[in-house]
Amino acid sequence: MERKKFLRVSLCLGALGGVRQVLGEEPKGTISPAPATPAAAPPAAPPNPCEGKAEFGRRLLARFMTDMDAQLEEPRRVALMEARGRSCARMGPIRIAQAHKGNLDAFIEDWGRHAGPDGLRREGNVVKVKYPTCYCPLASEIKEALSPTYCNCSAGWLKEMYETVTEKPVKVEVLETIKRGGQACRFNVILTA
Repeated sequence: MERKKFLRVSLCLGALGGVRQVLGEEPKGTISPAPATPAAAPPAAPPNPCEGKAEFGRRLLARFMTDMDAQLEEPRRVALMEARGRSCARMGPIRIAQAHKGNLDAFIEDWGRHAGPDGLRREGNVVKVKYPTCYCPLASEIKEALSPTYCNCSAGWLKEMYETVTEKPVKVEVLETIKRGGQACRFNVILTA
């Protein structure tokens, strides 16, 4: 066995043994001596360090949106949020659209499996999109009111996806969103000829 691998395995086994000892677990076949003093209660699990950061991020996003609404005109806010949505799509989901480039019906069928039975429906040059929940990992857990401007991010996301598939510009109408007080997130993707 190579020295580096041996040391890595030894350290891992040693760490595992230490963890097992702290948790009071003994490997099978070993006899542990009787404790000299009563066993102390196991230490409390440390708080999740990410939870405080996630809550901070949610509050920061809500305040950022309020500040943006106060300082920018609506067309600029919409353009900014649509740009954010396009960037989000490019971070991974765009691969699905690229795989169906030039075949909108196959994209709708494939993506429809993820969106559910009422999630995607094509009616002529309009694709009706409906989400039963807010899928945004940043906004979905924000409990307080969030600027209606934020949902233009989803419009940008949809534009990026459908423009990639159709290789033509599309328009997106934001009809209703959960963050705007709706029962679902609903959009019309309007295809160009």
